[in-house]
Amino acid sequence: MQTIAVAEAKPIELYLAEKFSCLGKNLYERALISSFASSTASLWDDFMSSAVVLQAPNEVKLEQINVFLKDKVPRWVRIHEQHLQANGLNGHYVGDTISLADLRAAALVELVHRLPAAAQLINSESAPGLIKVKETIDTHPKIVQWRQTELFKSLRFSRAIPPMPRPSTIKLNDRRGNKTGGLHA
Repeated sequence: MQTIAVAEAKPIELYLAEKFSCLGKNLYERALISSFASSTASLWDDFMSSAVVLQAPNEVKLEQINVFLKDKVPRWVRIHEQHLQANGLNGHYVGDTISLADLRAAALVELVHRLPAAAQLINSESAPGLIKVKETIDTHPKIVQWRQTELFKSLRFSRAIPPMPRPSTIKLNDRRGNKTGGLHA
């Protein structure tokens, strides 16, 4: 048996998606799943980098959250809902089995629902396909069983309050045109 150490989240995610057959049955399905999973990952990464990790004044973070909620999430919902409706609103992006796209979307819906002003953005009326995907993931017997384990609970708790990062002395993007001596793009 060959062992490899993988330290990056996305390769680990792809490895697990392949191992558990969450990337489709053929190249066409894999392309669809990859496309929607990537779209969701991009939105997630954008939110995390601009509103959560950004070392900026609270008003800048609030501005970024507003852009996320008013522009980016509705665009994402519209595009994903069109596809989910074309797949029959069955709780899956492709076919009738859980895919990486389903898992990513369910996680993003959970994130958006944690934001006070976001409940109206993704609900059963505005986004029935996304709600169905989240319900499908949340009620899948193997996922329910996994979420009841002590390991899952410990991992979830450890992510709930992440340790504060050490402050950086280099500002890569201070949202003021790098006027404070940060690195230029």
